[in-house]
Amino acid sequence: IPNSKLIVVENAGHLILYERHEELNRLIEEFVQKL
Repeated sequence: IPNSKLIVVENAGHLILYERHEELNRLIEEFVQKL
């Protein structure tokens, strides 16, 4: 996918929303700011 980016979040499984919610929120904020 052109302009795509893969981010691997350590120590997270399928429930990243519960396991690493603070890091996920930060990554989403960074993504939205670039739009």
